[in-house]
Amino acid sequence: MKREPTTKTLNVIVVSDERSPVRRFQLRPDLLKRALAGAGALLLGLSVALVDYVRLRVQAVDVDRLRAQTTAQQATVESVQSSLEDLEGELARLREFERKVRVIANLPNSQTPPTGGPENGGQGGGGPEFGDLVAPPALDFVKSYVTPLAQIDWAFLDGLYAEMTAQGVEALKRVGADPNQITRELSADMRYVGQGRELTVALPEELLASRDPELLVKVFYADYQRLYSRCLTDVPVEALSWRLVVRAPAPKVSLAHRAADGASLANARKKPRRVYYYDIQDFVETQVYDHDRLMPGALIEGPAIIEQRASTAVAGPGDRVTSDAYLNLTIELAGSHAAKGA
Repeated sequence: MKREPTTKTLNVIVVSDERSPVRRFQLRPDLLKRALAGAGALLLGLSVALVDYVRLRVQAVDVDRLRAQTTAQQATVESVQSSLEDLEGELARLREFERKVRVIANLPNSQTPPTGGPENGGQGGGGPEFGDLVAPPALDFVKSYVTPLAQIDWAFLDGLYAEMTAQGVEALKRVGADPNQITRELSADMRYVGQGRELTVALPEELLASRDPELLVKVFYADYQRLYSRCLTDVPVEALSWRLVVRAPAPKVSLAHRAADGASLANARKKPRRVYYYDIQDFVETQVYDHDRLMPGALIEGPAIIEQRASTAVAGPGDRVTSDAYLNLTIELAGSHAAKGA
């Protein structure tokens, strides 16, 4: 005779007290396993949901903090921009005043590049404008192109940099720079999308040549981390402006020194005048000298005034002034030369 399969059951007996009847429950093991598995899955799902909720809350706090920082930075930028506009107005007025002074005094324009080769540069007395002759010439350019880094039109960007480079090279060639020695430096103003303040990031040539926007993002992350000690990697980054600096080597300038021709210091003297010196709280009769008429090795005892084309040197009572072969002036303060001789 064939036996029917039996199903195992678990008996659960519940006894609350002596007067209450005994309660008995039968549980099938397979159903119990399914219930436990379902409870475990539900618990796991709740745990994952809780972790996701906590992560989203942390990100929301970071975004709120970034927005607050952006608002504060925007206010600072607007304040600085207003100050810069005021400064630009003052500079414009100063440039106009300089132009009028040069017209009245019949002086050459300070922005006119020197003519001729290095052999005739630096002739005569030195002045503040001499720095313009020996400083490496450089020009800055910037073009606006607002785009997320992930959506850069590389052909359009190449055109922007090609246009700026051509303008810079042509301008530097006009002041005598060798086109083969002109270099360029690339950078871009970047920020998180929606942020109020951008960060200027240097762009190596090979980075742009790679056409990889992820590399641009990594460079931005590195600079942002270095500046603010933190960065967000789940917020998109955009570029606003693309910058270029074209630079040429410093020109070679040979200076012609003035020979000591036996001229007397009296040839450089001008009419003396009374000058107030704060150290002694009094006016002192002071000899005035013309800097261009000094000879190398001249020794002048203070008080003295040496007038130059673009500046004035003042030696107080007890100071000592000497000039070298290029008519550079060295002033030893009162007491220092006496201490050396002691």
